[in-house]
Amino acid sequence: MLPSLKRGSHAEARASFRQALQLRPDDPEVLFQLARCYTALGERQEAEELLMRCLSLDPGHEGARSEMVRRMNADGRAADARKMVEAWLVSQPGKPGPYVEDGLLRLREGDIDAARGRFEQAFGLDPMHARANLELGKVYEKLDHPGRALQLYEMAAQLGDAEAKEMLATLRKKAGTARPRPD
Repeated sequence: MLPSLKRGSHAEARASFRQALQLRPDDPEVLFQLARCYTALGERQEAEELLMRCLSLDPGHEGARSEMVRRMNADGRAADARKMVEAWLVSQPGKPGPYVEDGLLRLREGDIDAARGRFEQAFGLDPMHARANLELGKVYEKLDHPGRALQLYEMAAQLGDAEAKEMLATLRKKAGTARPRPD
């Protein structure tokens, strides 16, 4: 069993994942979790190297791809992020992850309608995909459809998404004691 980031500090988790990596040097999930520890500790270069190694072993690793896209955008490498997402869409057209990331890129570019379309595609591929529910909920909230946003946040929260739980609490607080009407 892999150590958990939720059970203590990131430095302790990093030490545990380093040990796990010694036992399983080609395990993409161990590499990804270790990269998350390095990111949390501000060791960006090490994290990126681990993410790239993870992707070389498992090109479809959704967490690593998503993290690399976010990292590229944050570092001013939007063109590289776009290329990565486009290649991911081609290589895995039946998976929701690349559609979610493409939707996030489109949101970043200011095209909320195209973003919603991509999130809808992701949702259509897997209605139980937590990030598809979360991101689609955010779009519906921006489009002033709080009832639909609430439903999507609830599903994402049930699937374990911590951000969805926060969004759900915020939306409920805005609505007061009344539950937003379904749209």
